[in-house]
Amino acid sequence: MKILNIIKRKKKNPQIKINEKVRIAGHLFSVLDPMQMNNIRATRFMLEEYEREWGMTKNDLLAIDDFLLSETKFPEKAANLGELNAALADKLKRIYAIVAQRQAVLKEDYQYKPFLQAASIIILLDDEPEDSIIQKYQAKKMELCQMHPEIEAFFLRVIRVFQLNITNSSDMSKISTWYPSIKLKHTENNLLKKINTNIYEIGEQ
Repeated sequence: MKILNIIKRKKKNPQIKINEKVRIAGHLFSVLDPMQMNNIRATRFMLEEYEREWGMTKNDLLAIDDFLLSETKFPEKAANLGELNAALADKLKRIYAIVAQRQAVLKEDYQYKPFLQAASIIILLDDEPEDSIIQKYQAKKMELCQMHPEIEAFFLRVIRVFQLNITNSSDMSKISTWYPSIKLKHTENNLLKKINTNIYEIGEQ
């Protein structure tokens, strides 16, 4: 009976594998081992692979499509042919601009938003529980990344090291030239602002 009770207790409170603990700006960040995480986090983390591959979140891609579809609607307020041509020309300019910016973001390969979101799954903040994903902690982590460049760089370093490890890359020199890149952040933010989102917006969980 005593042995069974011990086994039950161990199953109830499994040992959490922490790869790294860092205190920055008064907050404790604990990096989980992605291979030994709770199933809830492991599943969410694997779903993030899609967004890291595309360089933008699925919702952002859908928002861009919505924008493009809205621009294909025929102008209804044009009083004459001249106004109609001007309205159509403006539509083409907006379509060209958003497609060009989307291509620029996708070609960079190292976008901020998907990487920060993926990192937030394997990095616990202070007393955040490992066995669930709670929106207030996710939002707080993004807020801290926005407020403190050193926290943002830590998140990006953690997820980039993981990414390089799983792709069997030994080129770790890319990291030092990659973050925090004002140019890359500006390029991505410029696009996301047009579809009413931003790098640090992570949505409802």
